[in-house]
Amino acid sequence: MYKAHDFAKLDAPSRIIEGKYGPLDYISDILAIPQEDNTFDVILNTEVLEHIPEPFEAITEMHRLLKPGGKLILTAPLGSFLHQKPYHFYGGFTPYWYERYLAKAGFANIKVESNGGFCLFFGQECQRVTRILFRSKPLSSPLRWLLLPLEAVFTLLFSIACPFVCYYLDKLFRLEDYTVGYHVTAQKKQEPAADVLQAMRGP
Repeated sequence: MYKAHDFAKLDAPSRIIEGKYGPLDYISDILAIPQEDNTFDVILNTEVLEHIPEPFEAITEMHRLLKPGGKLILTAPLGSFLHQKPYHFYGGFTPYWYERYLAKAGFANIKVESNGGFCLFFGQECQRVTRILFRSKPLSSPLRWLLLPLEAVFTLLFSIACPFVCYYLDKLFRLEDYTVGYHVTAQKKQEPAADVLQAMRGP
């Protein structure tokens, strides 16, 4: 059975898909989800860590909630523009962060795979060009209508052609140091070490 969690504090429609939250089973801080230890077989956490002030503590909370042998599936950007403000605290996470802190929290079998390389990342960012230059103005704006032919050219070039070409270039030139982000899996094997728990609780 699938259970959904969020802190549900974003209030601007532009910051939430379709301007509203879907059904939520838990509304709480991610560091204190109201559920017993060893509850879930799998936890899926996608594009969330950059929005958490204490990402390592969030990882340990996910470890607590997983059953022994349970699987964590995690994604987060390596680099991203500011979004969901003011709840954006980190620019991105590297493979070395995942390997260090997932292991420290008590995970094993850690696998980190890049989500494409530089060309795919460049193609994704190209799609923002038209939106940034033109679509910030409403269609009722005279300037928007005046620039509509130029917007059409930019849309064809940056939103269609460039991402299409970059998709195939990425297969030929896979520069993973410039990736969009990482897909990570890990497995719960043991409880966090006592010194880790003590550091979380404080003096």
